[in-house]
Amino acid sequence: MSTTDREHTSITVSDPERAAKTLCELFGWRVCSDGPKVKDGQSICVGTEKTWITLSAAMTDDHVPAEKQTLASSGAFALNHVGIPARCPETLAAWYGGHFKLMVEGAFAYGDGWLIACEPGTPLTEMPAHFGFMLDNRAEVDRWKEHFEEQGIAVDVQRNGNAIFMTDPEGNSFEIFFDPTRFLAPT
Repeated sequence: MSTTDREHTSITVSDPERAAKTLCELFGWRVCSDGPKVKDGQSICVGTEKTWITLSAAMTDDHVPAEKQTLASSGAFALNHVGIPARCPETLAAWYGGHFKLMVEGAFAYGDGWLIACEPGTPLTEMPAHFGFMLDNRAEVDRWKEHFEEQGIAVDVQRNGNAIFMTDPEGNSFEIFFDPTRFLAPT
């Protein structure tokens, strides 16, 4: 089985250049490359030598950039998948499947529109490399904190309790957080 030192997350954003600049400023990352064109849109990779995020321009089926459409017609971007390096991918996928009530097939844990792909490689233990799950309210963060503490997993509480960080059995860091500044449209 081969190993890899590079892992990635791919997300779609309305403005890849702005997102890249923000991530580089926040985390001290660099632009790794201007990525391939996706449906005639821009793609930029930012990160470190070991991990990166691919930021692709949000496009519609008729190839019109999302920012040129109305808010109602453009839709929201969403995390599609995350690739996590693991010495034992199947075991790590089962761990995520168990904690987050996901379906597991081999090295893949998945559910309702998202996928955690555990791939052969060396775990990303150097910060700031991590991925995050965003919740709609602070009470849910507290619930997850309690869940992981009950499992004997160390929880690092940050941002006045709005964010918690844990590591999986391979040493990869992940975050569960609530963003109190995020605007939620009334339903």
